[in-house]
Amino acid sequence: MGALHRGGSPGGAVRRSGQPGAGDPASADRAAPPDPAHGDAGRPGDLSGDARGAGHDDAFKVQDYVSPSLILRVLYIITTLLCLQMVFWVLVLPATWKQGTVKGWEEVSRKAQTAPDPFGVSADNKIKFVPDENYNKYGPFPIVRILHNFPGLIWAGCIPINLHPGLRTSYPTLHRYAGRAFFLSSFSLMVGFGFILYHGLGMKHENVPPRLGQSLLMLRSEGWSDVPHAVVTMNLASVWFCYTAVTALAAAKRRDFATHKRWAVRHVASGIWISMMRALLPVLHFALRIGSLLLWGRAVDTSEMIFLKAIWNDAGSFSIVTCFLLGEFALWAMKAETGARIKGKNA
Repeated sequence: MGALHRGGSPGGAVRRSGQPGAGDPASADRAAPPDPAHGDAGRPGDLSGDARGAGHDDAFKVQDYVSPSLILRVLYIITTLLCLQMVFWVLVLPATWKQGTVKGWEEVSRKAQTAPDPFGVSADNKIKFVPDENYNKYGPFPIVRILHNFPGLIWAGCIPINLHPGLRTSYPTLHRYAGRAFFLSSFSLMVGFGFILYHGLGMKHENVPPRLGQSLLMLRSEGWSDVPHAVVTMNLASVWFCYTAVTALAAAKRRDFATHKRWAVRHVASGIWISMMRALLPVLHFALRIGSLLLWGRAVDTSEMIFLKAIWNDAGSFSIVTCFLLGEFALWAMKAETGARIKGKNA
């Protein structure tokens, strides 16, 4: 998502007249120097500098109206903010690593995932964003905290380092070690996720029939399956998370850094959706209450279990799809930016 922009593109080589290059993708007429973040040159790969469309200047192009560099900077900032949210979630509040280790932390976690109800429709004047039984669900399972919660902290913390172009080029050793920690934490996350599934620690919505509350679009209508759409998309996202990690790491091992960068961006997008989802939950709760107040004169109580289930499902699926699309958009912007630099150099 937060793709690299100026320089420092690992292995983003451009073939020209059969001459391979690696490192700086802006160089089209000479072999570029090796990328210091990865050692010597990688395999040739065209990440962005496709000049084949140069003859279609009359066609609509996004880059004619918005700079690809600006797009990449905005995506990098968004990605970094989502990473900070994940770090804060694990380390500070609700501090999932403290579940089961700090006495009384369940109540702290509960307060961190509620908000005062200014609409006065909730029984306890609190807006709940998750059901009560989920505030301390990892407490009895230290294996989950060790293999999933802690690695999530490392995974998110490494992303801004690995995607920042200045850090990549100025501190190649830092990039290499951060990259190793990043992929090790990726695989640990999935092992921990396996334990979450094994112990049935997914989001629980008690007393709601399986086919009800599938989505806000069909809140009290029965869905087509007992399995919520969010469970399907989250399981698909987990498979994609593993595939992108393996593909990116394999490309780095064979020194194909252009391919490595593409799949590393996709890997970030395949996992950072959980932070977007957490940010969306309170937004959807307040939006529904305000919207219903304006339309019907009374705010709905989104702390009802059926609302909690529908909001969770919709926020999850929306975040997964949105992050996937933003990842692909980042790859397009990387290609457009490098193509523009090559075109300007050859003009």
